[in-house]
Amino acid sequence: IPPSLLNCFDDIYHQDWIDDGISIEVMRNNNIKYCVKDHQIIIPHYYGLDGRLIGIRCRNLVEETIEKGNKYMPVYLQGMDFAHSLSGNLYGLCRNKNTIKKLRKAMIVESEKGVLQCETMYGENNFTVATCSSNITNIHRDLLLDCGIEEVILGFDKDFDIDSEDYRKKMKSICRLAKKFLPYVKVYILEDSEGLLELKDSPTDKGQEVLENLMKNKIGLTMSLVDAILE
Repeated sequence: IPPSLLNCFDDIYHQDWIDDGISIEVMRNNNIKYCVKDHQIIIPHYYGLDGRLIGIRCRNLVEETIEKGNKYMPVYLQGMDFAHSLSGNLYGLCRNKNTIKKLRKAMIVESEKGVLQCETMYGENNFTVATCSSNITNIHRDLLLDCGIEEVILGFDKDFDIDSEDYRKKMKSICRLAKKFLPYVKVYILEDSEGLLELKDSPTDKGQEVLENLMKNKIGLTMSLVDAILE
């Protein structure tokens, strides 16, 4: 996608994301923009391997649109769809791959917002990427393995209380994703056992102190443990 297309949007940084812990500087550095007409935060996606602009997504702010299940979606501009394959790229890898290679670890979160929150907290030491879904594909895994990681941290959103049946179902889903990495690297998950997060929160949503508390208490997974959970 020609980068000049981003000039169709405004260099406005929405207060919602500022309140959510994303600095204006980080939004500017990631070419986050705003569509005044459609009330959308504009999120460019760059290919992790070479930095090409490959997609443009948005965070809708109109409640009616969100209620229809379109909180995040591809941008439509002048009749054109700027969607791309989310399964074939990781948001944030383009900017953070050198740090990931240096530290030999990566944290995977669900949304672009989590990557930007971590950049606000840690600057050039950010080793976070986002799948923009609750899935991890083999391509996602291979992109990170190619960076030489020795450790991956799965930081999924808190969708359910820890003692609920739905939580146990989600844990099984996370364990299936963990198995993609377990033959190759150490795998950890972030679990909110202390009630630090609200429902639907990402591990990054409550700031640096909470995130580091979750990281300090991260749970290591082994193949035998995962197999036991999946039985």
